[in-house]
Amino acid sequence: MIMVAACAFFILTIPSDISPVDTRDFIRPTENIPEKQNAFTFYMKAVDAISYPQDIGKFNNHIDETDWDEDFVEGVINSNSLVYAYVEDGNHHARCIVPQVTTHDEATESANKWRSLYKLFVVKLNYDIRRGETGNALSDLKNFLEFSSRVQTDAGYYIQYLTSLAIGHWCLSVARDLVWSGLLDDNQLAQLQLIITSNPPSSTGYVLALKGEFEMSAHLVDDIYAGDRVLVEKREPWYLPNWVQRIVGKLYVHPNRIKRDMVLIYSELISQATNNYAESQLTDIEEFIANRRSEFDSADGMKTLRVPNSMGVILLSHAVLPARKAFRLNLNAQVDHAAMTVMAAVHRFRKANGVLPRKLCDLVPEFLPAVPADPYDGKQIRYSSSSGIIYSVGEDLADSGGSTNRLPELRPALSAHWQTEDLVFPIEKETTPEKSFPSES
Repeated sequence: MIMVAACAFFILTIPSDISPVDTRDFIRPTENIPEKQNAFTFYMKAVDAISYPQDIGKFNNHIDETDWDEDFVEGVINSNSLVYAYVEDGNHHARCIVPQVTTHDEATESANKWRSLYKLFVVKLNYDIRRGETGNALSDLKNFLEFSSRVQTDAGYYIQYLTSLAIGHWCLSVARDLVWSGLLDDNQLAQLQLIITSNPPSSTGYVLALKGEFEMSAHLVDDIYAGDRVLVEKREPWYLPNWVQRIVGKLYVHPNRIKRDMVLIYSELISQATNNYAESQLTDIEEFIANRRSEFDSADGMKTLRVPNSMGVILLSHAVLPARKAFRLNLNAQVDHAAMTVMAAVHRFRKANGVLPRKLCDLVPEFLPAVPADPYDGKQIRYSSSSGIIYSVGEDLADSGGSTNRLPELRPALSAHWQTEDLVFPIEKETTPEKSFPSES
């Protein structure tokens, strides 16, 4: 009798999901514009026109400049002249509307197309700088930063947004190299500063990327619950037969509970899209959702004894991983942009006066309309003329005077440059910061 009662209780409590949640706020607007007015049309032509050399290994060596053969690079650039022209044509249009995708696999495939362009951007700019062709370097930098800005502003999904941030970050690294080279005169420095300020990180793209990630994750949850997708593919060591996984999906995945938690997280992120880090109430996503879930569980009472949402919790952790990355990378992109805007102004001041400014307010209004805010604490970004650095207080929110000591806790997928007590940008080249960018995966 006890066994029968236990089985009956188990069966009766299987349907323990909650009522459907309202996700209408996460539906991205569908926009249709003529192909000839869509930058995406021209960017895809650029992708289709790419001509990589047969020796792809040698080509890749030129991306990080571990090897350099000018004749080889010149041949690559000439054979891809159409690629650069199509990108420039695309930049003449304000919008880059990308066809919507519904799965992460489709999003990754689409983002890989932007990455293939990025490699050619790298080689072209390295070529310009090595030959001292500053006019071409500035023109190409403008072209590539505008591409990054167009793709980012209309980001339809997270990996597109992240890829465009990575391209923008690398362009700003090249801008820093140009400033450090001392080859730019005042007019060129002013031109560089205008190029940078005209292509800031996009909060609109950040919000669209979050909504796109929500949609794809929600589709994945529904597909797993319906048995149309499995959690573990055959190539994984912990693979189980598909029919077993479908049963597990039905028992241990509560789609509405997962979406409720996703709504909490993504709504909070979107509402704080323009906040600085200090104002944010969502600095630790795991802690935030654990606290909110416990509130709901308390309200559910005995319902928490029903079949648990154990596989759903795993799915949720995968769904919020991009949100966690986007939250920090968006901040760091803003730091990058603010620091480079100030750096160009500082060098312009020095060319005009022969010395570095004592304080950043000395740059206003002749070289800078206003001192940019630090995206972490909302105060003015920091500067030390004696140390020759521009810096942000970083994630610990403590002004450590430009300290590059590593933080005790390292966060995955972030480069060492973003894991110091302060985020430091040297004005001169002698102490070059690490130029790597967080993983795009």
